[in-house]
Amino acid sequence: MSILGKKWVIENENKALNVVAKLLENRGITTPDKADWFFKGDLTRLHDPFLLKDMQKAVDRIARAIENQESIMIFGDYDVDGITGAAIMADFLENAGAKWQVTLPHREKDGYGMKPYFMERFKAAGIDLIITVDCGTSNLEEIKLANELGMEVIVTDHHSLPAELPPALAIVNPHQTDCVYQQRSLWIHHRLQSGHSARSAFYGRKCYRLPRSAAQHCMFGRGGGLHGTDRRKPHFGARRIKTARRRQKSRAHRTFERSGH
Repeated sequence: MSILGKKWVIENENKALNVVAKLLENRGITTPDKADWFFKGDLTRLHDPFLLKDMQKAVDRIARAIENQESIMIFGDYDVDGITGAAIMADFLENAGAKWQVTLPHREKDGYGMKPYFMERFKAAGIDLIITVDCGTSNLEEIKLANELGMEVIVTDHHSLPAELPPALAIVNPHQTDCVYQQRSLWIHHRLQSGHSARSAFYGRKCYRLPRSAAQHCMFGRGGGLHGTDRRKPHFGARRIKTARRRQKSRAHRTFERSGH
């Protein structure tokens, strides 16, 4: 019985199972091995990030931008997964020695997603590549403008698809109909950096690994509605926060502090 006087009913009529087993079965967890991974799984059994449509394009373009010291703009969002996702991307690019900046729109002044005036500002700032975080799938006109201004755009997003997709260099969004990745509800930004590390190792390039703080950002960015591989990252983020000593703040952390987020 809940504090509101309501009785919770588990939608599972299998009388041979106890309460926990019913809850697990409702999540498709029907074997001891699956249950063990659900409760104690590590980060070695995540899905292949290259199953995501356009992942290879995105990884190759980011690698080229890092190697050629092109100017990269991270464009995030004002909500919790947009901010923490942008922080993960910033930490990764900083660790890789990239030239990067970040822009987070103001909830009231700018609203959601990119705007034409952002594209004009980025061009004036000498930006070569824009990487969106938690937005961009619906920014058709803005990405057209970015292309006209000579910039390229990589979209990383997990929102629903509009009728017409923007002409971005790469759209990494698991909701695309021809995307074969096993999980639709996904924190896409962590998968992009995982893909870059895998690509770097395969081609014999310097392998830019995710800093450990990424798991902590995942914890705050994906606090609810977690499924599949998304459950593992906040799990290890919570452990990291509990045990990690305070370290010197990176440029990425200082940048986000200055931006007021």
